[in-house]
Amino acid sequence: MDIYKIGGASIKDAAAIRNIAKIILEAQEKPRLIVASAMGKNTNALEKIVDCLMSGKQEEAKVLLDVVIEGHKNIFRELGCTKTRAENEFFQLAKQLQDIITNTDTNARKHDQLYAQIVAYGELFSTLIVYSYLQKLGLEMIFADARKYIETRPEFQNATVNMSQTRGKIKMLQNKADSISQSNIIITQGFIASSSNGATTTLGREGSDYSAAIFADAMDADRLIIWKDVPGFLNADPNLMDDTVLLEKLPYPEAIELVYYGAKILHPKTIRPVHDKNIPLYLKSFLEPQKSGTLISHFDEEVKLPPCYTARFRQVLFSINTNDLSFISEQDIHKIYSHLSKSGIRVHMMQNSATSLSLCFDYDEIKVEKLMRALKKNFRIRYNHPVRLLNIRYFDAESERKAKDGKEILLEQKSRRTLQLVVRSVEDAPVREQISWV
Repeated sequence: MDIYKIGGASIKDAAAIRNIAKIILEAQEKPRLIVASAMGKNTNALEKIVDCLMSGKQEEAKVLLDVVIEGHKNIFRELGCTKTRAENEFFQLAKQLQDIITNTDTNARKHDQLYAQIVAYGELFSTLIVYSYLQKLGLEMIFADARKYIETRPEFQNATVNMSQTRGKIKMLQNKADSISQSNIIITQGFIASSSNGATTTLGREGSDYSAAIFADAMDADRLIIWKDVPGFLNADPNLMDDTVLLEKLPYPEAIELVYYGAKILHPKTIRPVHDKNIPLYLKSFLEPQKSGTLISHFDEEVKLPPCYTARFRQVLFSINTNDLSFISEQDIHKIYSHLSKSGIRVHMMQNSATSLSLCFDYDEIKVEKLMRALKKNFRIRYNHPVRLLNIRYFDAESERKAKDGKEILLEQKSRRTLQLVVRSVEDAPVREQISWV
């Protein structure tokens, strides 16, 4: 049994949907379940609507929503799927979303809750369109709302999945589909879920990959195939580097390392569920579906990898010193990490000396200010922003030389397999370089 995950780029318009439908129809073994993202840039558009509502710009939000709805209506028409049950359900959902925007009292609602409630419609809209078109082509389809099957803690963004409850619910879906027909294809949404009390939650940006892995785990899939607009897992982002190399085989642990260091091709939580069930994960191109892509799995033989480059942009480098220049103790580090946790900050690189602790993490103005207020009572802080964090997994002398060439290096760290460099950057943020003592 195969599970497919189709991303926003693969269903961004009518032509893209026709292409992915052709891939599904021509597959020797039809997917048992399809997990779909929102179409194209619709998640961005819905996020702008949330921002408008939180800023009190309700009329602007309505205008943006009209554009989103009209775009989906046009695709229904282009695919010849008007006056279908799916289109009627789309109109009902669109009306629900219009009512939410009209009646929202942002003073009484938290941003995260409003975000989850509104942005979830992107996935619901897209799956109705794909469902309707695949039905038109003759496939037996079952539409499933992912919020009924993936259960999370009551966290509206980056929610933690309750796997035991989720597995049970997905098994019930699988059994229900089997009782109707073994040939039925289930289509559902990525990214969205719900808490035990029924509130909509989300799994984090690009969370559809993770959703697909959760379904693969619960359904004991033979394979999970994630369709991308690149040939597979490359050793660098092709938008940032020429002459990239396709990694045809990638062991689970190495995939986790590369994603952790910033490879954007997969959601960071995707690997764990398939690893635990030893389910092969394929990354393939929907532009060249005949090519093999990348296989992420367990391999008995050693897989040799070239230097692999990742980068994190819009970073901040904190250097923390004790007020009296005494040694940074374990108690100091414990106190600092406690404040990091309370501020919701995840550290990507750390290095300590006798009297200082250096930390590199994503720049978020609100979180940084909160952290500084907490730390300045006991420490002196110097920080650089914007900076860029470069990582080379399996670095060699040549890749190290190229990475350092022409750059001002603020911090460097090497392990046996990984080189990390914090470099000064002026391109990653609209604010100027800041160096200040608190």
